[in-house]
Amino acid sequence: MQEHDESVDLYAMGTAVFPVFFPHGKADCRHCRFCRYSEPFALFRCSLTDAYMDKAELNYRHRTCPIQFEETEF
Repeated sequence: MQEHDESVDLYAMGTAVFPVFFPHGKADCRHCRFCRYSEPFALFRCSLTDAYMDKAELNYRHRTCPIQFEETEF
């Protein structure tokens, strides 16, 4: 039987840019569509960064949050 070499020598990297909307004045993890409750750990998980946080941290943006905001006039 022949062995197959499945190693990877080089990876291509891409960047995704898409809008993420928050209610005015509430740009925190609690209002982010990428923050979901993870049942096995009883914590919330960011699907963008894989960061886990407890309920008390949801009222803030996590330190690893990659979302950047534009200046908007209302």
